[in-house]
Amino acid sequence: MTDPISNNVARFAQPALAPKTGANSSQAQQAQTNSASAQAVATDKSAQMTNTVSLSNVTQKVMQAPSFDRAKVDSIKKAIKEGNYPINAKNIAANFLSIEQMIHG
Repeated sequence: MTDPISNNVARFAQPALAPKTGANSSQAQQAQTNSASAQAVATDKSAQMTNTVSLSNVTQKVMQAPSFDRAKVDSIKKAIKEGNYPINAKNIAANFLSIEQMIHG
């Protein structure tokens, strides 16, 4: 690959050479280690950005969810405490059965 500014061949495009002995070999190993570390950091940052976007989407969905009617909930609680809330045992049993079927297939 040629560098468009200086018309030199870029270092990263050159094929890997056999390891040299001495100081050059340790420099090459250090360069490989630094490159691997940079790639790992870039991957971690990419993963963090993806997680942040996912959390942001979840937050938006929660914010868009309809709120519940506190007065209705309180009136149902009061009716249950006073024994005035109609309970249909057949409907409750049927709903439990359908939930169990969904869970256990």
